[in-house]
Amino acid sequence: MSSNRPMATVIGMGRAGSNFLYYQLRKHPKVSVPALTEVSFYSRFFSRGFDWYKKQFKGDTSQVGIDVSANYYLQDNFVHRVNSFDPNTKIILGVRKPSNWILSYFQQMRTFDFSVNNMEKFITEFEWDDREKVRHINMSDNYLPNQIELYKKEFKGRLLVYDFAYLHNHSVELLQQIEHFLEIPSFFNEANYEDIKVNASGRKNNRFLLNIISNDRFRLFVNDFLPQSFIDKLRTWYVRSGSPKKSVKVEHDPLHKELADKLLASQDEYYQEMFKEKGVLIY
Repeated sequence: MSSNRPMATVIGMGRAGSNFLYYQLRKHPKVSVPALTEVSFYSRFFSRGFDWYKKQFKGDTSQVGIDVSANYYLQDNFVHRVNSFDPNTKIILGVRKPSNWILSYFQQMRTFDFSVNNMEKFITEFEWDDREKVRHINMSDNYLPNQIELYKKEFKGRLLVYDFAYLHNHSVELLQQIEHFLEIPSFFNEANYEDIKVNASGRKNNRFLLNIISNDRFRLFVNDFLPQSFIDKLRTWYVRSGSPKKSVKVEHDPLHKELADKLLASQDEYYQEMFKEKGVLIY
């Protein structure tokens, strides 16, 4: 199987800028993105088939189709599935300091899932439901290094890994490096860049609305029956209305932070070593 256009996939990590990349990259004239972020074909909707997936990317087939689905980072059979569809797909991964990432992820999940309340269990018995089965992941068991090394091996020559801190401090430069990686014309610059925080800590959230828009049936209805232009306008309104005007420092429970620092200490060291010289790495 193969795609009818060049493909790229932003596979996570969640809370490491994937929504930001979707919001920005969709503006590029040589990029086609699905109507919704987290189309999740390789995880939650694989049974819909490759033809359904191809239809998610509208426009000229010379455009790069970019699938932004951060949950692929959690999907154990993602590598096999994406290589089966198109072994030339380029992979983009944002990485955040593991102890900070798990705190942010825990905080986000709690905004719409009341069952998320035990930090240690969240780290050591993380539950990922891909609609096929509930998968249990021990995030403290060297999960990040194992994933990175797997991706470096399986996606050799087509993997870009960026540091979330680099995105935070050098957003335009990151977008420009992604353009170069995808081999598309330069578009982003300081003049046309929209400096906006997408899905960031401190944004205004409505628990009821979040539950609706994260529901699979609702998402598929919107995706399959509403015009993409309408969805784009709705998304732009949603992002701009909920975006904090400035960075908001989130205060985490000190005990949660202590636990995350302890259980993920070796992975924090791996992260620091990986990005000690550059904020964007291509393997």
